[in-house]
Amino acid sequence: MATTLGAVDQTLGNWVRQERIDRGEREGLSTEEREELTKLEREVKRLTMQRGLLKRSVAFWVKEQNR
Repeated sequence: MATTLGAVDQTLGNWVRQERIDRGEREGLSTEEREELTKLEREVKRLTMQRGLLKRSVAFWVKEQNR
């Protein structure tokens, strides 16, 4: 069946498992929850980078003020 769809057996199994999760027939993160988690992880990464940049900027500014 999987080869007729152009996929390997494991991929087809993953799709079936995820569909069962999405329907509530099985425990796990739904597709929507996975997308939201990915979005939030990207946001955390972005904010962490911005925070680091701001910390370095403030440290540089303080150092310059003390000269």
